[in-house]
Amino acid sequence: AMRQFYALRQKYIASIKQRIYAESNLQLAGLIDLIPKMFPNSTTVYIMRDGRTWVRSHMNWKFDMYGKRDVFSYFSSGRATADQFPSDPFYRKWDQLTRFQKICWQWQHRNRQALALLKKNPTALLIKYEDLFDPVNGHDTIQKLLGHLTQFPDGFRAKFKYNPDFAKKRFYASESKNLSKWDSW
Repeated sequence: AMRQFYALRQKYIASIKQRIYAESNLQLAGLIDLIPKMFPNSTTVYIMRDGRTWVRSHMNWKFDMYGKRDVFSYFSSGRATADQFPSDPFYRKWDQLTRFQKICWQWQHRNRQALALLKKNPTALLIKYEDLFDPVNGHDTIQKLLGHLTQFPDGFRAKFKYNPDFAKKRFYASESKNLSKWDSW
């Protein structure tokens, strides 16, 4: 995994003239512990969304996360499923799960893995997505996030300017109402 990811990114990153390169990619959650080994002067942030809103958002997508229109269905490894993990309690029950149950499983699986790998990355920080928009502490959370992202292991600290209006915008808000809010499930 390290060799493949490094081969995909190293040449491109080395070609960039800017001193800082940032990548936002949820698919890297399984490599959190390896990132500092590949890129020693890197810092990592994992932003975790509340499972209730994440599941609702995915249920409201126009396509099925595990359906034929899922981009991952075109790859041999596909998307993670419980039947790939013999120790998983749903290993032999995966095909019996509803779409809702599979999406819930995906959230817990991905985040359980990421939380375990965060402990193995000395430059990693966990931020809760909802904390970025908290009316009381959101600005402090954003400042913490930006401070972490701009401090590097070699001692370099980049300057940043924070616009407080950022906290007023919620990204990727679900417009569909296919699934009600969690408290009515």
